[in-house]
Amino acid sequence: MPGPVKNLGDTPPGPCVRGSRHTYQADRSARCVSRGALASLVGILAGLLVGCGQSESPFQSVGNETLAKARQLRERFDYEGALIEVDRFLRANPGHRGAQVLKAEVLLNLDRLDDADRLLGTMQIASAGDPVARALLGLVRKQQGRTKEALELLRSVPAKHVPRLQFAELLVDAGDWKTAAAEVSALLVDDPWHPSAYFMMSKIDGHRGRETHAEAWAALHRAHRLIRQRETLLRNRSASGDVANAQRRLAEALHESGAWYEALALLQQSARSDGTRPETFRLMAKILTELGQHAAARPCYARLAKLSPQDAEAAAHLAQELPSRPALEVAREHAKAGRTAQARATALFAAKQNMRDPDALRLVVELHSEPGDGFVRLWALRQAVRTAPRDPELPRLAAQTAAALAVPDPTTAGAR
Repeated sequence: MPGPVKNLGDTPPGPCVRGSRHTYQADRSARCVSRGALASLVGILAGLLVGCGQSESPFQSVGNETLAKARQLRERFDYEGALIEVDRFLRANPGHRGAQVLKAEVLLNLDRLDDADRLLGTMQIASAGDPVARALLGLVRKQQGRTKEALELLRSVPAKHVPRLQFAELLVDAGDWKTAAAEVSALLVDDPWHPSAYFMMSKIDGHRGRETHAEAWAALHRAHRLIRQRETLLRNRSASGDVANAQRRLAEALHESGAWYEALALLQQSARSDGTRPETFRLMAKILTELGQHAAARPCYARLAKLSPQDAEAAAHLAQELPSRPALEVAREHAKAGRTAQARATALFAAKQNMRDPDALRLVVELHSEPGDGFVRLWALRQAVRTAPRDPELPRLAAQTAAALAVPDPTTAGAR
């Protein structure tokens, strides 16, 4: 089943690519899970208070109501519903480029390749050289098995519009392993938690004779299996119902993998969709407590106690008034006590919450020293170099890490 093609027409596409076939992601936030929703989370703890029952900001609709509804359905993977709404909009606004791009994305996700092909051909005639239309047409050609044409199309568009994982798959098919390695490594530097890209990186490093690295990437791919399964479940449930439960189950998998920032974001969405499930608030409160964010956890425990009056854990936490602590301080405490998994997860949360905190980024680098951690280190080092450009140690560490991975150094002037 193909992964979703997303957001080509709403914002300039970036390199984050999901799924195994023709997923195309637009923004560049820390991870791709529910990326459209995550991109808007500026202050996650404030948002979590909303999820736990605090006052909520009014929803701000953007643009035409029908087109906005189509985009919302697309974000929920309800492609049939999105197609109905975007067609309704296009009947009143023929030639609207954003709506045409959205329709092409939806048709591609529905595997209606001939219809997508015709629409993109019309767009190309109306606006010769449109890079988004060409990128989408390249994905259509890939799905049609027309590898040479697909490569020509994707090579003709600016790099920011290229779906890197799918491009790399085409390059491998064509025998261009070097360029494929550059594409996948660039994707992983941007998103080192990508659940599918490590499979391709393992294949590339195996071809390059880097067996130790290939085995490490394969192990990461296997470790992400549950996340991939839960993401598929979320896509399916988004079209058929019970989205809140699917969001919570994906959040459980993310919590287990150490992606606490993204887990909390999904739990917030789940709580907004269905505020009657105690499991949602239990997990939300648990993660916040592990992060030392006791003030944010308290309303979640209060909601849990209301939904499940016999819950001993909620009663115990509500009986005490614990002060909140900085996540970075908690991460160091976890590390000192030998709680490595919690320390890594908390440090990552602190770094993602404030990407301009060099201390949090340095701690991420320090705690990620295992063979499979290379791209997480490089991600943190790139952010740290941008934040603390006068620190001579950071570029040295970045160059060392990139050399060990046999990938370009993303902190050099040309790469940035």
